[in-house]
Amino acid sequence: CLMFSIEICRVTRDSIFLGRAGVDSIPYMYLAVAFVMIPLSLVYAKAVKRYGVASLSRIFLWAWSAALVIFWFTSQELFRESETFPYVLYCGVEVMCIFMPMAFWAFLNERFSSEQGHEIFPKIGVGGILGAIAGGIAPKLVTLYLNTESMFILAGLGLGLAGFISHKVNKSLPESCSLEKTPHTIETEKALKVPL
Repeated sequence: CLMFSIEICRVTRDSIFLGRAGVDSIPYMYLAVAFVMIPLSLVYAKAVKRYGVASLSRIFLWAWSAALVIFWFTSQELFRESETFPYVLYCGVEVMCIFMPMAFWAFLNERFSSEQGHEIFPKIGVGGILGAIAGGIAPKLVTLYLNTESMFILAGLGLGLAGFISHKVNKSLPESCSLEKTPHTIETEKALKVPL
């Protein structure tokens, strides 16, 4: 669900951005995303300390799901007329596409031991690849019948489903599955305790 939604968001964003802003603006967007990520990474580190990886992962999924659905229902005409919308959309989607997988894999690393990970992670990786392929194909099929912006509601529903699955997985696993104290885990905990 996650990679399916991310791929749909990227394809839809690129279609809107290239149509409105043009290809010449792409290099500037790479720089803008890099600058935006610096403060957001600091905020993310503090949020992980405060809320925990599992809660933050679900917050990300449900918040972005709601944002995409609300955008599709209420703001299409307004954003179509805005000159800044393509630039905000580009940065927003790219930030989502960076933080979502990062929070997702951090959640999995926290909830599964190394032994469990060797068995489960390859299956999740294959599922992610298949989801990305489906997410790349879906826009071509759906836009035969609906407009480009309609893809955001499909992506929003996918993220909402991913949040629901994440919630169920977190509740179904016993606490004994979480945080095996490896050297990597200990170093990460020490790094997060450093004041930012």
